[in-house]
Amino acid sequence: MRQLIFEVFDKDGVSNKLELTVKKNCIIGFAGREIEKTMEHIRELEAIGVPAPKNIPTIYTCSTSTLTQDASISVIGSKSSGEVEFILLKHHGRIYVGIGSDHTDRAMESYSVSKSKGVCEKPVGTVLWEYEDVKDHWDDLEMRSWYRQDEHSDEVLYQEGTAESILPLDKLMEAAERDYPDIEDCIIFSGTVPLKVGMVYGTHFRAEIRDLKLGRKLELEYDVEFLPD
Repeated sequence: MRQLIFEVFDKDGVSNKLELTVKKNCIIGFAGREIEKTMEHIRELEAIGVPAPKNIPTIYTCSTSTLTQDASISVIGSKSSGEVEFILLKHHGRIYVGIGSDHTDRAMESYSVSKSKGVCEKPVGTVLWEYEDVKDHWDDLEMRSWYRQDEHSDEVLYQEGTAESILPLDKLMEAAERDYPDIEDCIIFSGTVPLKVGMVYGTHFRAEIRDLKLGRKLELEYDVEFLPD
């Protein structure tokens, strides 16, 4: 099990520390609310050799040891990439939301999606919000990510969308509970928004989720070290 430490902020900016022992790390794939957009993402993956999923949404399970709050990760080879996602957490009966990146080995993904996810670390942010504070404007939460191909490159907008394009939170939780009835203290990745460009591999990834109504944002940023394969 992985130990993580979060700061939980309420809508008034008051924070409390949450030290968590994570029981499971669940990745929800193909979780688009509009089937046309979901199929667009599937076609993006098929273009690099990834077979279409059997079920939509699909649940993948990774070791909790892959979760990290470090500022850098190491990956084998140069064909891996991150995705901006919500992380969802049920703790003592309350639901919290944060930010994470489902970093995935795209070369391996062409023959095993579950293995491609399991070999990469999964960066997560250090801040959580209470779901009740964003529930009434959930669909308006904005999600973006950027990549730099190397330290000399300019940052490129990689993804842009809102929570409206992803299944509602209750549906995401139901999908996770379908495979794991007890999701208390599990980290659940929500699925992501479409790409602005084709698949990009780079040495730096940055993501944010903005709450314009309450004037705040969740942030995540990390470097990617390529190890020889």
